Amino acid sequence: MLKCLVIASQAIITGCFSLLSQACSLGFCPPLHVDHTSEKMFGQIYVPTINWTLMILTILMTVYFQSSSRLTNAYGLTVCSDSVITTLLYMTVLHSVWKKHWIFVVLFSLFLIIDFLFWSANVIKFIDGAWIAILISLIFFFIGFSWHFGQGRLKKYLLVQTTTAKLNDLPMRFGRRNQREKSIFVVRNPHFEIQSKTTNLICWNENRFFV
Repeated sequence: MLKCLVIASQAIITGCFSLLSQACSLGFCPPLHVDHTSEKMFGQIYVPTINWTLMILTILMTVYFQSSSRLTNAYGLTVCSDSVITTLLYMTVLHSVWKKHWIFVVLFSLFLIIDFLFWSANVIKFIDGAWIAILISLIFFFIGFSWHFGQGRLKKYLLVQTTTAKLNDLPMRFGRRNQREKSIFVVRNPHFEIQSKTTNLICWNENRFFV
């Protein structure tokens, strides 16, 4: 029995390391420190943050449930929820990525019906402790979604703000909007030759300009 527990725990730990490493690469998780423990095999990794997180969660779950019989309440709903999510994702891949006909999606939905039957049978255990598993999953989902959403917004902002702007757009880039054009000027010197309309007077002096 002890050997089975050790093997199962090692499988869970290794799976978490691999999943979080891939999530970091895809931009769905904040960057984590990853140690490659083998010089020959790329897949052998160790993530200290995840290892400590799993240890803390394991201790908290042990203190809360105190027996394996109570732990099964959370375990059953977790496994059934994972089956439902996996089936939904696979149907999405069938339709959107592989461009399969909708008939294949409908046929595969039979597995979704079976998954929902098992899931509905375990929903009644939600109050008995299964809510903890759902809460933990929602926390990790919120972290991943927030990071992915924030990175997307940041990329859009940098794409707009870091591009070279026209001289007429400089006042708007500096936060000055809805101002009338005040002057038309021509500046000629050995280093610059500019003729433009601006909303503010621009003065050139020793290769510098001020708005």
